[in-house]
Amino acid sequence: MRQNVVTNFDCEICSDKAGYFSYLPSLFYYDFKASNYPEKLDSLRGNGFHLNIERDKIITKFPIGVALMQSPFFISGYAFDNIFLLNNDPFSKYYLVWMSFGSSFYFVLSFFLYRKVLLRLYSQKTAFVTSILILIATHTLYYALDENLMSHLYSFFLLNALMYGALKIVETKKRKLLWVISAIFTLAVLVRPTNILFLPIVYFFTSIIYPKEIIPTLKSFRSSDFAEAILIGALVACPQILYWNYAYDEWFVWTYEGEGFTNALAPYFLEVWFSPQGGLFTYTPILFVALFSATIFFSKNKNLSLLVFATFLTVSYLCASWHTPFFGECNFGKRPFVEFLPVLFIPIGLLIENTKESNSLQKLIFSIFLFFIILNLTLFGVFDTCFFGTKWDWNSYLTLILKGFRMI
Repeated sequence: MRQNVVTNFDCEICSDKAGYFSYLPSLFYYDFKASNYPEKLDSLRGNGFHLNIERDKIITKFPIGVALMQSPFFISGYAFDNIFLLNNDPFSKYYLVWMSFGSSFYFVLSFFLYRKVLLRLYSQKTAFVTSILILIATHTLYYALDENLMSHLYSFFLLNALMYGALKIVETKKRKLLWVISAIFTLAVLVRPTNILFLPIVYFFTSIIYPKEIIPTLKSFRSSDFAEAILIGALVACPQILYWNYAYDEWFVWTYEGEGFTNALAPYFLEVWFSPQGGLFTYTPILFVALFSATIFFSKNKNLSLLVFATFLTVSYLCASWHTPFFGECNFGKRPFVEFLPVLFIPIGLLIENTKESNSLQKLIFSIFLFFIILNLTLFGVFDTCFFGTKWDWNSYLTLILKGFRMI
């Protein structure tokens, strides 16, 4: 984590980000040989990857998914760099610009996909407003613009793509969409292993939208269709499997050795939800509104509310059980929730849709939304990479907010 290299905490491509990113310079610049890297570059980059000089290997525990998704943009930068003989360092801000093009692409595309998903539930206006709110009133914005080499934005995009793709499968019954869904799901797991939760989430979400159609749709496909989809997923996983064999001399390996859910019997729920050091509601309080909406409209949308609560509690438990439930000081809110926001945010649309007949109530609701937008943008503007206070250091947190409001 970056906070372990305090003198280099604001390094743009360091620590976890360097670990995700290291596949690309290793392939295009250093031939996957540690001896070709500049000396001690791994420690200078916050030890997100390790240069094993004895074996001449580049070792990273982080999965390959983010690198795969950023590869078209890295290749574009690489081609431009070589055509014009710029001789840029692959870890320089030059490549960070190209990576920012990539993250911006996924960020904008996520908006369009999420809006299309919401149109199956709500009106055009409600779908648009809900989509805008998830982008500018939550910590998604921070991980799209400031921490765009972390895995969360890409996971966020992939869940939106899976939700939309699953709906299209039911609507069109095209077997080729099974291949697409398999590829997207496999890529999601390669971005972040806990994204395996996307599969049940997407299935139950689709069954809520099309309760009578989903089973007949699945039965309409042949066993060979599912076999082909599994094969497509296996092909997408090949780069990761090949890397594991190169780095660890094993075809399948758990690279997070020594890490795990060691707090499973005593989870840190209060810290996960409310700590000023990266707490979920502390930095994304609009989720209070989402959960409140799921509660008050439970009788009208029982299955949808249950999906939201199940997702929220499952992700909360995973975070609270992790051996480092704070995920380090360098977090803007509880970052593992970013990828699950497309589901958690759906009740916001319920609130807008069910109060549109009352002009005064909608004005109040939109005023609350505006406040959360301002708060999120204010915190985003003044947050300096890490929160250096203790886990219950409210003075430092309030100082941060006041600093932001003074700048407005």
